[in-house]
Amino acid sequence: MSYEEPQSYVNCIINFGVVPVGTTVIKKYPLKNKHYDAVTFYVTRSTNTNPIYYVFDVNKYETKVPAGGTFMLKISYTPNISGSIDYDYFTITNTQHHFYKLCFNGESTGPSVKVSIRSLIFFQTPKRIQSKQMFTLTNPSKVPAIFQFDVGEEEQGVFTVEPILGTLGPEGQALITVRFLPQAHRLYSRQLCCLVLYHHPLIIHLFGICSLSDEYDNPELAFRYYPFPHEETVGFKGYFSDSVTMKHVPPPISLTVNYLDFGRILPDSSCQTLTTSFTNHMDNEVAVEWEEINLFRLYPEKLEIPPKKSALYECRFQPDDTCRLSGAILNGHVTWSLFFDSDFPESINVPIPITLRVIGHSFPKNQIWIPSISITPNNVILPLNLPNFPSWTTFIIRAHGHLPVLYKLVPPSKTNFIMKPMVGLIRTYQIVIVQLESTSTEKKTYIEQWRLELNGHLHPDIQIYVKAQTDVPRVKVALDNIIRFEPMQPGIHFGEYVPVKNVSYCRLQYQFLPAPQFEVDPATGVLAANEEIFTNIFYTSKIDEIGDKIVEIICRVQCIYKNSLVGESVDIPVTVILKFVYTELCALPSSYQCGEVNYGTVIETCFYIYNFGEAKINFKLCHDHDLKHVSLNPVIGKCGSKEKLIVKLRFTVTRIGKHTLFISYNNRLDRYTETLAEEGGKIIFRVHYTCTFPTLQIVDLLEHNFSLMSNADLWQLLRIDELNAAFIETNQGEIKRVNVNVPDSEVSPNLFYLVFVIKNISTLTARLDLKRRQVCDCTMKEMTEGLSYRTKYFDCPHRQMLLIQSSTVNLLAGSVAKLTWKIKYLLPEQNKLSYKFELSCDRTIVLNVFIYSVPLDHYILSAVDNTYVLNMGYIFIGLREPPVFAFWLYNNTNKPVPFKVDDFEIVKLCNDEEFPVLKCLNCTGFIKPCSTGPVLFKFWPIEQKEYKVSVPVQLGMRDVTFTIRGIGCIKKNRVRFNDLMSLVYKPLKNKDISLSVDYLIIEPLLVSNNTQTMFFIKNSNRNNRISYTWKPCFVDGLVKIEAVKDNGVLPPKESHYVVLKVTSLNEPCSLRIQLFLEFINLDEREEYEAQCQRRRRSSLEEFIITDSEQSAQEIEETLLPPPQVFVIGLPITINVVGIQDRDDCITAEDQMKQKPWETVHPDPEAFLKAYCDRKVKERPLHPKKEKEQPADDKIEPILHKNVVQSTIEYILSDAIFSHYFIEVLKTLKTEPSPVYPQIKFNPTTREKERKREIKRLVQQPQLPEMTDVCEKMVLDSLQLTFQLTPTQEQSKPK
Repeated sequence: MSYEEPQSYVNCIINFGVVPVGTTVIKKYPLKNKHYDAVTFYVTRSTNTNPIYYVFDVNKYETKVPAGGTFMLKISYTPNISGSIDYDYFTITNTQHHFYKLCFNGESTGPSVKVSIRSLIFFQTPKRIQSKQMFTLTNPSKVPAIFQFDVGEEEQGVFTVEPILGTLGPEGQALITVRFLPQAHRLYSRQLCCLVLYHHPLIIHLFGICSLSDEYDNPELAFRYYPFPHEETVGFKGYFSDSVTMKHVPPPISLTVNYLDFGRILPDSSCQTLTTSFTNHMDNEVAVEWEEINLFRLYPEKLEIPPKKSALYECRFQPDDTCRLSGAILNGHVTWSLFFDSDFPESINVPIPITLRVIGHSFPKNQIWIPSISITPNNVILPLNLPNFPSWTTFIIRAHGHLPVLYKLVPPSKTNFIMKPMVGLIRTYQIVIVQLESTSTEKKTYIEQWRLELNGHLHPDIQIYVKAQTDVPRVKVALDNIIRFEPMQPGIHFGEYVPVKNVSYCRLQYQFLPAPQFEVDPATGVLAANEEIFTNIFYTSKIDEIGDKIVEIICRVQCIYKNSLVGESVDIPVTVILKFVYTELCALPSSYQCGEVNYGTVIETCFYIYNFGEAKINFKLCHDHDLKHVSLNPVIGKCGSKEKLIVKLRFTVTRIGKHTLFISYNNRLDRYTETLAEEGGKIIFRVHYTCTFPTLQIVDLLEHNFSLMSNADLWQLLRIDELNAAFIETNQGEIKRVNVNVPDSEVSPNLFYLVFVIKNISTLTARLDLKRRQVCDCTMKEMTEGLSYRTKYFDCPHRQMLLIQSSTVNLLAGSVAKLTWKIKYLLPEQNKLSYKFELSCDRTIVLNVFIYSVPLDHYILSAVDNTYVLNMGYIFIGLREPPVFAFWLYNNTNKPVPFKVDDFEIVKLCNDEEFPVLKCLNCTGFIKPCSTGPVLFKFWPIEQKEYKVSVPVQLGMRDVTFTIRGIGCIKKNRVRFNDLMSLVYKPLKNKDISLSVDYLIIEPLLVSNNTQTMFFIKNSNRNNRISYTWKPCFVDGLVKIEAVKDNGVLPPKESHYVVLKVTSLNEPCSLRIQLFLEFINLDEREEYEAQCQRRRRSSLEEFIITDSEQSAQEIEETLLPPPQVFVIGLPITINVVGIQDRDDCITAEDQMKQKPWETVHPDPEAFLKAYCDRKVKERPLHPKKEKEQPADDKIEPILHKNVVQSTIEYILSDAIFSHYFIEVLKTLKTEPSPVYPQIKFNPTTREKERKREIKRLVQQPQLPEMTDVCEKMVLDSLQLTFQLTPTQEQSKPK
């Protein structure tokens, strides 16, 4: 659960530090009144503190402080138990409802006295005399130590100590002398106790040997002490060993009374006798012998007591003078033996010491002096008493003056405390030790009033209050040992900050025992009495936990005394109440639309995250971008139940394109760590943005003078799409490289140019700075100007081969500019030139241009596609007539160049497939100067797979490798004419002429068909006429394209329509052909011809030159340069389908749009020759051996039979399987009759005849339609049978 603090809560800790026990330290705390009225402050002590252990106090518990005044509250700390750590809590409230909680803590310290020895052995034997020894008392602490040896003041007996009392200063020491004065030949022993105020007693064992025999001089002789428990030989227990009757193990010997008070005994009075009983608890006989002292005698002085028996002793007091105070300690020695002593023949048993304290005086009645004493402390406070573990403390009785004081401690009629020494004679001071031992496990308070009898008289005004508390170590965790966790989410590590308070009155150690899924930090610690600390208790929930749960954990506590664990441990159960609920965060708003932003823009926004659930969420925000500058504040935090937090988002846009920045959160295991829970992140916020650079794009090829190349070919060859992609994808600080090739051309000084249109497609101003980049090895040359001035310049021919210029450097948003390439083929072979396109936002594109100049003495062809790859695409494996594909070559030199295809790999492929899947139709050939030509391949796949073959090709003097690739498929690819109508065209511009289309795609044609298409040509020149000529395009045996009107003259700004006639010939094919248009400025040509004619005419005239004519001749007309002939290439794509494949490739509806030849012209001689040649060429690759053919005179009848049979078969198959024929019949079936028939029916059979006539007239196809269908079927069949070609007029190029 949470612990709320009141309003205006102030928590102050006042630490007194280490304070010597028995002293007082005062500290001050200001109570300030900051109000304009007087304020009363009330000080209250915590009720949890036991009054016995009050060590803190304040000088006032209620005080009134005037306005603006300050009252200094004095806090005193008086520790009364050495080594204790004290805590107490006070609350201060005032009339203005302010609350102060003060925590006082301090640590008491006492003396720490150490003795240099634990035992001393004295000898008075014939060979050894050692009757005096010394030892050292050391006080390493910084507190003075008052010590006193517990011996008689007047007579000490056999062993005498000097000095018997004194004070050890801080870090001081004292030298103590012990003398051995034996009274008889025997063994002596004594337990010498050094009493120290606020310290445990120090016990030194004294042993003396007085003998005339030398048997004790044996160096191997061992001394054996009675086997007391170790704790009864040291400290408090050792000192009280003869006084405590509550023992688990009986002592070997005991006295019923260990002190005797004779009271008043006058010398002349009769002797008074007091008795005490001695008991032998051992199983062996013991011998008791007492030392002799003056005034007090104990009888019998020597006595042997059987085992388990008791003996009564009489003690007599015989004062030798009046007005005398007497006190003494009678020391006895108990000789003992055990049953197994025979096992140790070389050892001597050290006698057990025993003491009896006696006091008495010989003052007449009412003649003794009044003593003056003081007791420190007056209230004797003992530490907490644990069950079966006694507690001790000390106090001191001081005698003031030069006269001794005879004292006797008088307990109440029923007491629980034991004090020692109970009687004695005080000359300076007497240290008394108090002990309490209890077996109770209940909390109980002991307060007793002891009185003091001084010099034989009881003084009621002198009282000693002895206080103690019995308890077991206890702590209170949270509220009554019940921890109520806040609702938490499943699968997280949740913790509560709970108090742990020591509600007992001892210093203890606590330890939370391990429990499943629980973790306590710190799990163990030490608490002083009344101390309260806070600890974190964590619970790791499972992902499937839901609902309420009650768990019990154990806190084990044990008391600490002098930094050691004492007593038994106590287990305290702590109940933990858990509640698991599922909770999610949500963001408002949930998205942010940035729109289009520039590269490098800093986007800042904020949103709220809400927690509408019951459980608080420890979250960590994250994003899905790899941006380096995404800043979220806060990244980690806590959102409580029904709480909202504001999150600030800031990031720099560095990713081009349309993106969404997703902000998600993960549950952290707890609030102290960034470790995430097992469940994944949850998206709560989105930022949509489109990042743009100032982006350029080449959008069009405006014009060029590469007569053999179309715009599309140049676009592909120069890799304009790759360059455009680099314009978009190059990021800030990045350099991209693009390699391009220009068309090959013969070495010449002629200038070739390309004019592109480059556009700024962004909304920002774009920069395009073109810089030449040197990649050649040409160096600068030095030129001398004058006597001393020299300059350097580039004399590099490569600089003249390529020049790229932009019409402007800065392009505004949406604006266009011209990008002009000027190329000269000056140096032979391959040359590399480079330009840098420096763009906005520190972006750079390096354009490497490769120019190949064909040497004049070389014969080299080039390919339109410089990758030398012919990709024939997907071809239906069910085609009966394979299509032909073309790979175009161009010859940009002034001499014809041959080519040769090595078809070995093609033949090998066909042999592997056992079918002619690929065939080169023109393995050798020539390309005319400044023209193009195709290499034709027929592809006939028979399996659904990819066919690929590489063939070496000689292009003049250049050896290259063609890669031919095609894929057989089972899907029929039917092209509908409507699909072609939706294509987008744009004008094709070049110099003064522009066409309305930049390419043409012809509708699929059947073999031996033709079609027409139309577009427009326009003269863009405002002043001059343009003469143009269309060059027909003819691919032998495949297709022929020509203009219906092949030439014309365009007036300025006028347009003409152009009708193209496309004719398909013998073979199916799929070609991309260029139709070339030549045009010239007609006005410039006529002016140039007229100028030439005038010059020729003037040169033929004969005349005599006079002075006036000579001056006229000097003004000779300057001859204009001849006008240039320009060429435009219009790419045309055409697909020709075989007759047998028309249903697979063309829909029946589109077949009706075909226009076949109007007539056929069979040529029997040509047919027979072609037929026989075809039979020879198309024989199987591995022909089988056949029988000899019949004689030549039998060939003609067989051939005639085959021709007729094939014709009939084609006609029947068309009638049965032709989609076109079936579609025509369906159309005619539902077509209404054009003639209204009048029929006279027989009345008897009217209905039957009517149905028969309706069926005949309505369902029967009409004769004209049937005639056309049959005519076309016969025409197609004849063409297939005789392999007919178009007429000579139709097939011959113009």
